[in-house]
Amino acid sequence: MKNNFINISELIVQDPFSSIFPIGNETLESIAQDMETNGFDEIFPIIAWEGKNIVVDGHTRFAAAKAVGLEQVPILFKSFENEDDAVLYSFHIQRNRRNMSDEDILNCLALLDNIHGSKNEEKKGGSKPNRKETNEMRAKELGISPHKVDKARKVMEHGNQEIRESISSGEKSINKAFQEVQEIRRESGEIKGPET
Repeated sequence: MKNNFINISELIVQDPFSSIFPIGNETLESIAQDMETNGFDEIFPIIAWEGKNIVVDGHTRFAAAKAVGLEQVPILFKSFENEDDAVLYSFHIQRNRRNMSDEDILNCLALLDNIHGSKNEEKKGGSKPNRKETNEMRAKELGISPHKVDKARKVMEHGNQEIRESISSGEKSINKAFQEVQEIRRESGEIKGPET
C-alpha cells in the first residue's frame, strides 16, 4: 500500500476526534524522539477524513511530527457518511490497540451513549433496549464486562464532580468510585440495603 503525503499545515485537528483518547506526554515524547532519529514510519500513516482533512486517527503521531518540525506526513484518506461514523471508526481503531484506563472508559461510554442515543438504538424486534441490554452492547464495544459498564454508568449518573475527577486523575478506580457513590446514595436514603 502506498501512502500519499500531505503538508502538515493542511490537516485539521478538532474535537471530538482529538479528545477520544488524550495524548500522553510520555508517549508523545517517545514517538517524537523516534521520529527525530528515524523519520515518520509510513506503515502508520495519519488517517484523515476525505474531503475535510480532519485527523480521525493518528493524533499522537501528528503532534510528534509537528514537535520535530516535519513539513509533510504520510496520509491515508477515508470517507465517512457523517461525523458519528467517523467518531465510531476512530474509537474502534484506537480501542483495539491500547489498554483503556478507567478515565478512557468513562469518556468512551459517554461518547458511545451520545452517538447511539442520537441514532435511536433499537433491538431486532424494533423496541428500545432496556438498561441491561444497553450495558451489554456497550460492554462489547468497549471490550469490558457489562457489570463494569453498569458501575461506570452509575458513577456518571450519580457521582459528583469530585468523584469523577478522582477517576480522571487516576486516584480512584471505577469500582472504588462506584462504592463511594453507592455509600453516598445509601446515606441520603436514595437507595436501601447493606453495603456490597
